This record gives sequence, C-alpha cells and structure tokens, in this order.
Amino acid sequence: MIWLLASQMDNKIPNDPEWITNRINAKNTVDIKVLIEHGFLIVDSVMIAGCKQVDVVETETETETKKKKTICPISFPVTEQMIKYASSKKYAKNLDDLTEGFIQYHKAKGTKNVCWYSAWQTWLRNDIEWKGKGSRWR
Repeated sequence: MIWLLASQMDNKIPNDPEWITNRINAKNTVDIKVLIEHGFLIVDSVMIAGCKQVDVVETETETETKKKKTICPISFPVTEQMIKYASSKKYAKNLDDLTEGFIQYHKAKGTKNVCWYSAWQTWLRNDIEWKGKGSRWR
C-alpha cells in the first residue's frame, strides 16, 4: 500500500508515520524506520521518496540487479531519524558538524553509495569508535 501511496504523490511521502498510517488505513502505526534501514524508502530532506514505478512487467533478471550507486547528494540535512539514531548511540557531538564532515569527505573523494543514510550511520559509529581510541582521524 505504501508504494501505491507513493505513486499517487509523485513518489514523495511526508516523513510522518501517523500520516502514512491514516492514508493507507493501517491498523497500527507504520514503522518507517525499518523500511528506511532496509532501503525500501529513502530519506530526502523531510520527504521519503521511493523509486518511480514503471508500468512494464519486470523480468526475473531485472528484479535481481543491484541497486544503483549515486554520488553524495547536494543537500543532506540532519533529519529527525538521524537525531534519534545518534541519540540511540549516545552520540553527544554536534550532528551538523559531523554531517558536514561526512559530506565534504565523500564529495572530495567522489564516493558512490547505494544508501547514503546507511553510510552516514557508519560514519557516526566510526566517529564514536575512533573517539574512544584517541585517534586523530576526523
């Protein structure tokens, strides 16, 4: 149902689980965090965007192909999900500074990733780990 909703909204859904729950008539609140973590939805500022749907029947080989890697997005704002994730890891530094460093590093390197949100989570976990080891890296 969520993909049908996305197709009706130009593949952009408000980042609001209760709104989504009401729109698809779900009995329980939709846990979009799980969908985001597994790459079914992509955080794009305050919107969640899915892939554009094509009305052509897919073949088996098309559904088995890897997701396309993209360069670092120009805009990568700190979202509520990112704040909650950092809080769950007991991260106390400034997330805007961390994210700025993340973006600058990956733009300079020309890094391509399938899921930039997951890459950011790894960046945050590494910052926590390296901080504990006294590393000067980052």
